[in-house]
Amino acid sequence: MAAPFLSAAWYRVGLLTPTLRSHVRVARQVSQGKVWYVLSDELSGQHHRLTRAAYEIVARMDGRRTLDALWTEALPRLEEEAPSQDDVIQLLGQLHAADVLRCDLPPDIAEAMERARKRERTKLLQPILNPLSIKLPLGNPDRLISRLAPFVAPLLGPWAALAWLLAVGSAVALAGMHWSELTENWSDRALAADNLVLMAAIYVVVKGLHEVGHGVATRHFGGTVPEWGVMLLVLYPVPYVDASAAAAFASRRARVLVSLAGILVELFLAALALFVWISVEPGLVRSAAFNVMLIAGVSTLLVNGNPLLRFDAYYALTDLADVPNLGTRANKYYVHLVERHAFGVKLAAPFPATRAEARWFLVYAPLALIYRLGVTLGIALFVANEYLAVGVMLALWSVATAIAIPWAKTVWAVLHGPRYEARRGRAVGLTFGALAVVLAALTLIPLPLHTNAEGIVWLPDTAFVRAGTEGFVAEIPVRSGERVEPGTLLVRGDDPVLRSRLETLQWRHEELQRRLVSEQFTDRVAAEVTRMEIEQVLAARERDLVKDRRLASLSQTSGHVVVPGADDLRGRFVREGDLLGYVLPPRSTIIRAVVSQDDIGLLRQGVQRTRVQFAGSLGEIVEGRLAREVPSGRDELPSRALSTAGGGHFPLDPRDTKELKTLNRVFQLDVEMPDDLAQHGFGARAYLRFEHAPEPIAMQAWRRLRQLFLTRLHA
Repeated sequence: MAAPFLSAAWYRVGLLTPTLRSHVRVARQVSQGKVWYVLSDELSGQHHRLTRAAYEIVARMDGRRTLDALWTEALPRLEEEAPSQDDVIQLLGQLHAADVLRCDLPPDIAEAMERARKRERTKLLQPILNPLSIKLPLGNPDRLISRLAPFVAPLLGPWAALAWLLAVGSAVALAGMHWSELTENWSDRALAADNLVLMAAIYVVVKGLHEVGHGVATRHFGGTVPEWGVMLLVLYPVPYVDASAAAAFASRRARVLVSLAGILVELFLAALALFVWISVEPGLVRSAAFNVMLIAGVSTLLVNGNPLLRFDAYYALTDLADVPNLGTRANKYYVHLVERHAFGVKLAAPFPATRAEARWFLVYAPLALIYRLGVTLGIALFVANEYLAVGVMLALWSVATAIAIPWAKTVWAVLHGPRYEARRGRAVGLTFGALAVVLAALTLIPLPLHTNAEGIVWLPDTAFVRAGTEGFVAEIPVRSGERVEPGTLLVRGDDPVLRSRLETLQWRHEELQRRLVSEQFTDRVAAEVTRMEIEQVLAARERDLVKDRRLASLSQTSGHVVVPGADDLRGRFVREGDLLGYVLPPRSTIIRAVVSQDDIGLLRQGVQRTRVQFAGSLGEIVEGRLAREVPSGRDELPSRALSTAGGGHFPLDPRDTKELKTLNRVFQLDVEMPDDLAQHGFGARAYLRFEHAPEPIAMQAWRRLRQLFLTRLHA
């Protein structure tokens, strides 16, 4: 026998007569063309995968034959795949640690209690280390699931799949047609105080049906559902069921369907809710349908439906890709690479993974970390917009569990772990060096900084024809499209009260003039009083004459006149400043842009470069110059095109009938373009990018965080 097959510690275990515990079940699976055997512990819900060689020994453990006899018998059957004695000892230790093995030795009470304490400690730390899911078990629902299974079984057939595809496909098409209406002010509608109670109730119902889908699918394929309860998913209480029995299914199709059953149920509910939302009038039913779509559609795709989080789609991906335990193994693979190539630790064996699995590990681990941190921080910021304290706590919790705690564990292992004893100096230097590089990159290296905005091609102030004073539109002597020059009369107004007052003042002036002629030689005091009255009348008449002249709206520039609705405008009463029409100049070089209150401070600090793209020619970038900024904010947009209803980013106040008033203050900017913008047309949409002096990413993040606090504290 070859020397590597022998172990100096074999005498300690060779005479043991082990056997599997009665609550352990075995299932055969095929993965990547290889046969594997899954041991399922029905008490703990854990599953352990064995190779064919390991199972050749485990399957014959009957409590009578010794371990040495089992290993000896397996050698001729396994030939080159035969495990060494060290491999068997390691397998025995793993099965013993998992508490699925029974041996003919008196139980080690201290060790058993230590394993129990470790399991309890892991169970207590789980909600702290993973804020996305905190489980509160409530009992065993297997009997209820068994009663429901026969009624739900037809829903797992091909006709049900066709109906699902038709419903969800139709809903996707309809959602695209009603997209602007669905997304208008959706965050304010979702987080409104009167909607949160309704959303909470609907959330529990939707997620309850989600879990019923998992449970029924598990039972349909022969599994058991030993536990159900409530899970705090991003602080929302939702039902859950333990469908881990599906991990032992021999059929990959069955495992994937169980993993996706909840997602399929929710997407179907979202489709039905969209049909209801389109069909009914605004009210409680429509609000409920909107919440169902939000919960069953958006949250499902972001959380359960994304394989980068360890929920339903993750388990489906591991089966479809034939990479069991993808997330954990991917993290361990990166640790293996660092230990081997960076720290120079001599490892006893290569990492147990195929080349295809290694490629999955290299891609999955960083993407999962980035997405998990991103979605949690995104949810935290979303919640912080309405409930600052909750959002901040969730954000700090996420950063701690995703970055701070793993780094702390790494530093502790590098400083004190026996694994790095021989390479301690190199490991410590590289670890703290990497940490210093990351901190320097965040705080010292300047990165590009810019502000994005939207605007429209705007006319100069001289192009707007406005009413000079209040009155009635009496005459429009020009036609739309006619070319005019400066000083051309465009709109003539009329004010009967003003005309009557001017006539009265004229008569009064003539009367006073005649009185003055008779008094200036007979009563000098009375004549002086009359002169003062004449001055007052003349001053009043001059003011009214100025107002009378302002009734005539003249062109201030040359161009083509446009008077929208000219026929309806005649005879209408207008107030001072009301827009009557336009004189379109041959050239337009102004873009009127709008930015939020959060961005105006950065723009005032300085703009190094302004780049503009137009909606009609996105491939062309034009340089511009920030020419003017309105110093005070206002709650009105220059055009409806910049609102969410018109395809922009600014939500409108639903109480405003003009559809220009915003919910938050905005600031208007004028960007001057060097080129003629006539080819884009007045009102054409433009996308602007204001580039600022580069700053480190830490400074940029601090500015945004400070703005969030000031906004929520109304400072």
